[in-house]
Amino acid sequence: MATVPSFTTALTNQELTAARYNAEVRDFGNFFLTGKPMVSAQASSNQTVSNTTITAVNNWTAETLDNDSMHSTSTNVSRFTCVTPGRYRITASVGWAVNGSGIRAISIRNTLAAGGFRSGGAWALPAQAITTGDMTTCWSDVMAAGDFFEVRVYQSSGGNLVLGFLNFDGGAPAVQIEWIHNA
Repeated sequence: MATVPSFTTALTNQELTAARYNAEVRDFGNFFLTGKPMVSAQASSNQTVSNTTITAVNNWTAETLDNDSMHSTSTNVSRFTCVTPGRYRITASVGWAVNGSGIRAISIRNTLAAGGFRSGGAWALPAQAITTGDMTTCWSDVMAAGDFFEVRVYQSSGGNLVLGFLNFDGGAPAVQIEWIHNA
């Protein structure tokens, strides 16, 4: 778990010692420049999504960053689990195979360790045969240790449809999660 730095209130005539400077200035800067919890993952294969079924994207098996052990590429790969409590920003993108029927939807779900869930960042797009149906969504939510995020999708094309490894236009589906601040 990342240690979130905090400031103390200075007292009148209190000196700024090297130890105090390091704890309150240097460590704060280091945390926000390089140490705040972040994870970035991409899909490494196609995933088939059944017609009219809400489905968790479960092919996030290529990571480019995970500095707080929030994701595993071999166990529960659909989940991004909170280690350091706080407010997080989640951005996710997927791409659908060309198909002109039905709708496509994407959302982000926060399953709470204490029970229950919250969903956000949801939107739907009517299918169009002339596009690949690439979709991106962003949401922020407060997480406690043990809560986990999943990217969920839905489609109603009338049959199975593929979420593309290469989004059918060159970019792999991706998710980025970043700690913003204490809750």
